[in-house]
Amino acid sequence: MVGRPRLRNVKALVAGFSGALSEAAVRNLNAYAVIPGRVLRSVKGSQVAFSGRVTLARAIYDAPRNQVILIPARPARLSRIDRLWVDVSRLTDSQNRPINNGWNFEAVATPRGLLEPPVARQSALSAAAVDAYFQ
Repeated sequence: MVGRPRLRNVKALVAGFSGALSEAAVRNLNAYAVIPGRVLRSVKGSQVAFSGRVTLARAIYDAPRNQVILIPARPARLSRIDRLWVDVSRLTDSQNRPINNGWNFEAVATPRGLLEPPVARQSALSAAAVDAYFQ
């Protein structure tokens, strides 16, 4: 990150990583999906329903802290509970290797932190990857 971005009173989602990331890959907004959630209350208890997608304006990499700051296009668009999904085929470490052993991951975040620990999910192979494997 060169210089400090001018951000005041911006609602953002901050994702921390255990190691350095590729600065070029971090800026690829297609690597992230933020899905807003809302709490549905009923007699049987509460449930969280996730739907839609928050359009992101930019991703800022804070290299010393290994954090990515995701800023929505509309500042008030983040809800009280959001699901963050990261596509590791687009987000790589500083040596352009896949992070998280090639497994995508998702986490549910609230203003106070993670609601549950991140869950890794193996991404489906593309047809081109399967063809390359068998050649």
